[in-house]
Order: sequence, then C-alpha cells, then structure tokens
Amino acid sequence: MRFENQVAIVTGAGRGIGHAITLRLASEGARVACISRTEANAKKTAKQINGTQPNAARAYAIDVASHAAVQKLGTQILEDFGKIDILVNNAGVTRDGLSMRMSMEDWDTVINT
Repeated sequence: MRFENQVAIVTGAGRGIGHAITLRLASEGARVACISRTEANAKKTAKQINGTQPNAARAYAIDVASHAAVQKLGTQILEDFGKIDILVNNAGVTRDGLSMRMSMEDWDTVINT
C-alpha cells in the first residue's frame, strides 16, 4: 500500500473532491483526519472509511478560515495520530456569479477559505 503508516489531513473531506481524495488515501493505507466545516459531513466520511478500515479515520469540524482553529486542530491531530505526513488543502467555497457583482462578504468568504 502506497501510503501505509502515513497520516493525512484532508480539508473539505465531507463532500466532493475532498471526500474522494480521503477515501482514496485511506484505501492506499493512510490514516486520515477528515476535516469539514460541518460535523455531520466529517463524521460521515470517517464512518465510511472506518467501516472497512477500523480506526483509520477521525472526523473534525472546523472553519479552516480561522487561524486559531487551524492551529488548535493541528495540535489535536498530532495528539490523536502522533504525526502528520500529508496535507491536502482542498477546502473552499464558491459563490457563483461575476466577481464584480459579488458582495464584499461573499468575496471575503471565497478568498479566505
């Protein structure tokens, strides 16, 4: 297995591309920290992985735009897994529309996430 004995952090792991990346890393032997803004999505991904690979995944819900939350989570992941080998910085949001028509709040959300 390509990622055996490695620990991966995947942001945006609750849906879409992040979900698929998380499943693939786990299938290749990695233990995975599944990070999503919503706890339910993070838990769903971790449960799916742990169903076939017991204790291979943990769920974490944070807003990755918060520097303090990310620092705290990094410490927690090191405590939970003992190390970090891989980071997939996949989290992001979209606000469909032309940038010139976006509100400043939407612009800040897209850029800061």
